[in-house]
Amino acid sequence: MFADSVVGFEPLRTRTFCTTDIVALFVGIGIFAEPNGITRAMQILMNYFGDRGVLLTNDVTALRSHPIRAGRLYRFRISGRTRLPTLLPWPLSRGLARRARSMIGEYLGLAKYFYQITHKEKVNRICLNTVYQLHALSFLLLAIKLLNNRIKITVIIYDLDELAWCRNKAVVKLLLNSGLLHDVITVDTSMRVLLKRIVTRVPVFAVGFGVSADLLKLARTSPGQIKSGIRPWLPALLSEDKQSIVIIFHGRIIARRRLEDLISAFSRLQKIPDTRRSVLYVAGYTEADKPYVRRLKTLTHQLGCHSVTRFLPSLTTEELAYFYHSSDIFVFPAVQQPWGLAPLEAMAFGKPVIITEECGLSGILRSNNLALIVRARDVDGLCRNLELLVRDEGMRHKLGTEGRVFVEQNMMFYHTGRELERAWAANDTK
Repeated sequence: MFADSVVGFEPLRTRTFCTTDIVALFVGIGIFAEPNGITRAMQILMNYFGDRGVLLTNDVTALRSHPIRAGRLYRFRISGRTRLPTLLPWPLSRGLARRARSMIGEYLGLAKYFYQITHKEKVNRICLNTVYQLHALSFLLLAIKLLNNRIKITVIIYDLDELAWCRNKAVVKLLLNSGLLHDVITVDTSMRVLLKRIVTRVPVFAVGFGVSADLLKLARTSPGQIKSGIRPWLPALLSEDKQSIVIIFHGRIIARRRLEDLISAFSRLQKIPDTRRSVLYVAGYTEADKPYVRRLKTLTHQLGCHSVTRFLPSLTTEELAYFYHSSDIFVFPAVQQPWGLAPLEAMAFGKPVIITEECGLSGILRSNNLALIVRARDVDGLCRNLELLVRDEGMRHKLGTEGRVFVEQNMMFYHTGRELERAWAANDTK
């Protein structure tokens, strides 16, 4: 039923920081079809746990451009026609729709496979995502808990879409408060406050996600040395704008990132006299983002800035590093944005950032004077801050240098792992 493959990754040469005997199984079923926030969160956690981390997924598409280089990967895939066990009475088996029989058979196969991995790897912690997995795998998780009550189950809730799903689905609320889970992890204190109104039976911890090991290494490497994994068109395109101030956004190009505000502010910047020529790169879109990208391209034509605005698809890790190295200013105009990994990545490369008050990072960065922060949807304020950084090279250098030091000292992947282990240790001793 399931053809599986086990891939042993070469361990990272970075020092590991694990201080407990945790062996964590990270469930990536349904979430590695394309790079996104939760896939990068999983990548960061696997970086940290190293040989104590195990990843189970059914799709490795995202791992081709954003590989995980530590721990062990188990991939299952459906091979051939799936049948129900012959133990079912013939009339019942025949009476079920073919698709239903196939789905039940696949679920039973996954259950067996899941159990084999937890037994083989001596897993004592299962970490999964809510929207994609908690609902679908609840019976399987309950069976595992009945067979081995020492296994702890953690749910990671990464963004507001998941939070809304938890709030609006009665079944999910029941599962979150059923006693099946050991704890819930989210990304910042604002999300924790909202979740504590929904989750009352188990503790909720906020763990800030930091910059991955791969990007940390590449941030310390010159652009000329980053060769593998870069498609030729990217250096060629960026070289055309070498004499301009390169303003960038990177991430999923979705409506709540408010890229129309950035484009509007950028178009106004072009009309301010005596400002240095600047170009805007909006990068990171996937197939699902293309309708919104088309609307943004139409907006650039309407505002007259299409000739200095570039849209780029999802980038590999090496391409992303080259992209950060080649930029001057990073802008993240998102609304309703818990945490925000991309601004931290840009800071790791020594780039000044502009974010909105609705970005989860704003509190930390404001208190340390590490970013320019504007109100959400404030096009005028965004334009003023862009003009300030375009004109003031000294401020760009100061913010970039101080931001890089702060991220290296406080916001790397191993800080994420340490926070997570401290949360687990505190909960386990209660």
